[in-house]
Amino acid sequence: MVAHPVAVVRPVAHRSLEARRTLERSIRVPLPSNFRRRLQRRRTVSQLATAAAAALLLSACAHPQSALQRIRARGELRVVTLNAPTSYYLGAQGPQGFEYRLANAFARQLQVRLVIEPLADEAAMRAALSAGSADMAAAQITPDAQWLLAGLPTENYDEIAQLVVQGRGKLHAHDVSGLRLANIVVRDESPQLDLLRSIKSGEMPDLSWVALNLDQPNPLEVVVDGDADYAIVDANEFEFARHLHPDASVAFTLPNPRPLKWIVRADDVDLAQAANGFFVSAKASGEYARIVRDASAESRGFDYGDAHRFQADIATRLPQLQAMFEEAARSTGLDWRLLAAVGYQESKWQALAASAPFTTKWSRKKFRCSACSWKRCGVSTAEMMGTSVSSGNAAEHTARFTLSPDVRVLDPESDKDVTPGSGEVGVLAIGGRNPVGYYKDEAKSATTFKEIDGVRYSIPGDFATVDTEGAIALLGRGSVVINTGGEKVFPEEVEEALKLHAAVSDAVAVGIPDDRFGQVVTAVVELRPGASATEAELVEHVRGRLAAYKAPRRVRFVETIGRSPAGKVDYARHRAETAEWISASA
Repeated sequence: MVAHPVAVVRPVAHRSLEARRTLERSIRVPLPSNFRRRLQRRRTVSQLATAAAAALLLSACAHPQSALQRIRARGELRVVTLNAPTSYYLGAQGPQGFEYRLANAFARQLQVRLVIEPLADEAAMRAALSAGSADMAAAQITPDAQWLLAGLPTENYDEIAQLVVQGRGKLHAHDVSGLRLANIVVRDESPQLDLLRSIKSGEMPDLSWVALNLDQPNPLEVVVDGDADYAIVDANEFEFARHLHPDASVAFTLPNPRPLKWIVRADDVDLAQAANGFFVSAKASGEYARIVRDASAESRGFDYGDAHRFQADIATRLPQLQAMFEEAARSTGLDWRLLAAVGYQESKWQALAASAPFTTKWSRKKFRCSACSWKRCGVSTAEMMGTSVSSGNAAEHTARFTLSPDVRVLDPESDKDVTPGSGEVGVLAIGGRNPVGYYKDEAKSATTFKEIDGVRYSIPGDFATVDTEGAIALLGRGSVVINTGGEKVFPEEVEEALKLHAAVSDAVAVGIPDDRFGQVVTAVVELRPGASATEAELVEHVRGRLAAYKAPRRVRFVETIGRSPAGKVDYARHRAETAEWISASA
């Protein structure tokens, strides 16, 4: 008889050791003769699979995705910041602030879209970095120990002078020694507080101060009210805030300016290196100087008299109008203070002031859809379409927002709502509170303000589509639409595509008459300082992002697009100049 290999059946656990051994010897099950070969083959296959999995795991661990690869794969740079005049804020022309402009330029160099999110404070920014929800923090940061624990700082990209500010007309100190025994205020958890601590631990141990929390008055306000002798503030912060505090003046500048850095995630060394390289190239090309100039433009032209009038109007006129602004805030979902600020800009809160309805790129793209008109306050039409923040880097996408109950997208012929997801292009109609009309211009009033289904709407001329989820995509004004070969091309699409190119600073698309196509798309491009690009390169760049018929046939390079202070483009001028340029080069 052939002896077969056997399989042992495990005994039950409670038997005695001797009983278990007896049972194991007695219970034997014959196994096939090829059992050992089959078992060995299975072990070999299992070992190979385990080895392959381990090799893949080791390979993935050996080559993790870098920060730049991660950012480029998703197509966006995620930045957290603070809602402050020196970092990021929504101004008259949309997103503004030095950090926004600088981060936008960096994202453009990486050829990705900028997604910027303002957070409550630096602690929230550090938490976002640690959680991995942000790639970078940019908010005029001078990193302390907490920042160094949260992430990796870049090289210094600039430094800010620290000012000692006092009330206007008072005797003032000329250097640090004059601060001894003075009543000083400073914002708590700020770089200025760290600076005072440094001075105290060094040459002036008897230096003292009061640190104000965020829910307490601004240090400048405390000084102007006479409740403190001096405040320590950033120079650029003072430039933005002095119109609110016209009686504040600079006593002297502290000797050590504070350095500014960006902070990236702790392991994102390649992103920090890319940022450092960007700082160098931006300064060499003059782009950094342009960003500084543009970001500080809002603080120029300070008028001491205007500031005093503003303060007086807040004290005397605003209380009479506040209830009206609050009523508007309840119907629009906006902060009443924002509405009051718009009203002051338009009319200085004068009852007889009047202005025509306005539409800006910012007002169309940055706030929840609504419209308000308060003639007694001098507030004109304000069209507000969403809350997303984007940049020119998202070239192939126009702005998208969710429709509010007061806003519709209508077929211009039938005044019926376009079908969501159909791709139909309609005109934007805004309900709610609207002006009575244009002053002494009945024809324009009849065109702009129409009653549809018993509701009065403002139709400013913006074209849009609606997707299946109810989000609208703004395409631009109908007056500048280019009709080429039977197709409509909206200039904003082409312009945003061009702006994605690293060499392009600004761009305009116009339609030039053509015998064959009716009009042809032509681009007018302003390049960045020191950058270069060819006509063929830009045309191909647009073709890679939009349908071929939307790509420009010709590209005219200019020194500047020449936007108005409100950021508007004179399309008629560019159309005429470009037509003349094409005629001359034919």
